[in-house]
Amino acid sequence: MPEKLNKTDRIFIGLANIANVHENFCKAFKSVGLNCDSYVWSTDANNFYTDEVARKLFLFDVLNPPFLIFRKNIFHTINKVLKWYHFAKIIWRYNVFMFVSQYTFDTRHISLKILNRLGKKVIFLFVGCVERDVEYDKTNPDYICNNCLSSTKQRFCNCKNLELKREKVQNIEKYCHFILGQPDISSYVNDKSKVVWFFLPYDYSPDREALLRKYDYSKLKIVHLPSNKEVKQTHVISPILEKIKLKYNVDIIVKDELWEQKKITDTLQEAHILINSIGTGYNMTAVEAMARGTVVLNSHPEWFKKWIPDAPIVHITQKSLEETLGHLIQNRSILKKYAINSINFYTKYHSLKSVGEYYKKRLKLI
Repeated sequence: MPEKLNKTDRIFIGLANIANVHENFCKAFKSVGLNCDSYVWSTDANNFYTDEVARKLFLFDVLNPPFLIFRKNIFHTINKVLKWYHFAKIIWRYNVFMFVSQYTFDTRHISLKILNRLGKKVIFLFVGCVERDVEYDKTNPDYICNNCLSSTKQRFCNCKNLELKREKVQNIEKYCHFILGQPDISSYVNDKSKVVWFFLPYDYSPDREALLRKYDYSKLKIVHLPSNKEVKQTHVISPILEKIKLKYNVDIIVKDELWEQKKITDTLQEAHILINSIGTGYNMTAVEAMARGTVVLNSHPEWFKKWIPDAPIVHITQKSLEETLGHLIQNRSILKKYAINSINFYTKYHSLKSVGEYYKKRLKLI
């Protein structure tokens, strides 16, 4: 079992900029008095997430190199050197290192071996498709991997080479004290005693009365805001929404391009229902929605639900979505009860302080 961390802990968290996970975890830890800094590569900083607290580590943009030498782009090599330079500077400042997904300072994870040798504590946050077990729920026709249309994503995540996919996870596991994850994305981990349930922290202060007012007077707004429509089963959801639009007097918004984060949260603020995804548990967009009193429709399979039985997620399948939507549209009182429970659930499980306290205890941080 991992030993208790000492009182002088300084926590590093980075480096992948995925749904602002690094930034929100940093805020959650700081909200309960822990000493934490978040980092992101300068090339990953963008307008889709806020990066208010993240420190940016400089790398060259290899897609737009400053110059070429004999028509060759040497900045891939230079960036590798820069990563080791940043690692050498940072390693002495922290004794707890948290990495988002499988992104460390080098692709071979030699940096993890060095951290282990120096007695540093290593924690990984497994957040999605890169780690997900393609066959975890393969007999379920709704399972996300059974319906993924993104060949690009499948290649990147080694979904056609499961031996390599498993090997990558288990190679990381060797150097970990803890892995934060959910059942389908931590399935390849051999030592399940290292796995801690992954609650996403989110920085928001709900005005309950103002948020719930939209259920009393405004026209119902249903939104589907996929981060990747080929993965989140938009090809199934969109045709059903077209039917709903013809049948009921509702507004429907489907995101079909990249949006800045503010546009997403502004849309969720006004929405009554978010159809998130089919085939796996809920993600950050669902947390952002619940914080704003927006009712989340998402697959909520038993293997996920048993860990959070009080989650106010409206369970949907490909077959049930249209009927479930119709029922909610015609029963605003039920919809509003879900909205109230959503705000309560966010506050209890996903607010900064609740997540900070949870991990302070589970990860033995002092």
